[in-house]
Amino acid sequence: VYRINTNLGYLLIGTLSSNAGEVYMDENLNNQICIVDGVNAYIYNHSLAPNLTIQTLSGTLIPNYVAYHNTFFLFGNGNTSGNGAAWYAYSFSTDTTIVQATQLALQTKPDYAIAVKRIPSQSANVLVFGTAVCEVHQQVGGILNYQRVNSVSVDYGCLNVSTIDAADQFIAWLGVNEFNSPVIMVYSGQGATSISTDG
Repeated sequence: VYRINTNLGYLLIGTLSSNAGEVYMDENLNNQICIVDGVNAYIYNHSLAPNLTIQTLSGTLIPNYVAYHNTFFLFGNGNTSGNGAAWYAYSFSTDTTIVQATQLALQTKPDYAIAVKRIPSQSANVLVFGTAVCEVHQQVGGILNYQRVNSVSVDYGCLNVSTIDAADQFIAWLGVNEFNSPVIMVYSGQGATSISTDG
């Protein structure tokens, strides 16, 4: 992992444990950048000396996706056995570490919670991606921090987290469920719509 400055100079800040696959990162408001590689989560604090710090995570969490939302790093779980339905909210602990604040789970179907993404233009809501379903969860504070919105779900999950992207009003992904072939799905805050055919 390298840091590139405004003059295009670079500085090695550390090495990931993995050597293949997708890498995701996001930043919080405490100078921390969280990087996940499907093996570990790392914190790089850009206000300190260049260094990556491997994080201690829940025993069932395989960090394959990370997104920042309202003071939390939200982790998708690459665990597709055992307790893979769980997704996690982690918060600031020290300059170079984060700590688990909440463990939550997909509830609509038996599924794996592979990613979490903030819903654009809905400040308290996130979309939790499974492999066959997506759920809207709302930040409510308190002990749980997030709560599933019981009246809304999307009957398409995500085929691959690298297909997830967002703009100012939409989230799009390659959607699939146990009954249908893959299609491109868009969630606008008012519900999900397929914008392609399986062809």
